[in-house]
Amino acid sequence: MRYSALALFMPCALLLSACTTVTPAFNDIGTRNGPCVEGGPDTVAQKFYDARIQNRNNDITALRPYLSDDLAAMLNDASRDTSRTALLKSDLFSSRSTLPESAKVASASTIPNTDARNIPLRVELKQGSESWQDEVLMIREGQCWAVDDVRYLGGSVHAPAGTLRQSLEKR
Repeated sequence: MRYSALALFMPCALLLSACTTVTPAFNDIGTRNGPCVEGGPDTVAQKFYDARIQNRNNDITALRPYLSDDLAAMLNDASRDTSRTALLKSDLFSSRSTLPESAKVASASTIPNTDARNIPLRVELKQGSESWQDEVLMIREGQCWAVDDVRYLGGSVHAPAGTLRQSLEKR
């Protein structure tokens, strides 16, 4: 009787241990060259929009801790291009040309491991009586979450393309 219980228990234990072992899809989640902001993707995105609204400017240096390395490089390159001056003076991080008065980033679901490398989050933006939504793409660089792109969803879009990155690209 004792051996039959053990014989029954061992395969079940092995089966359970196989179910709980998680192998990450990505062993290396990359590195980050710049400073970063602590928190998960939704927390960092909310801090980013709060900082933008509080400071009310497009100072890329001040925003650097929130931005991915690639997006920061694209914005630096665009700032040296005189044909991009009008775009850079508008609100790059929103569908509308003027900075919103408030922003509320949707909550990201709990991430059980480090497999997630990018997460799109909806952002509800308000300016006076108008409200609209955009989508911010958060990516993981090393141990940091950073803004990597904004998808313009808010109706009367001022940008020449559907996303921030596409608008910054030379065509």
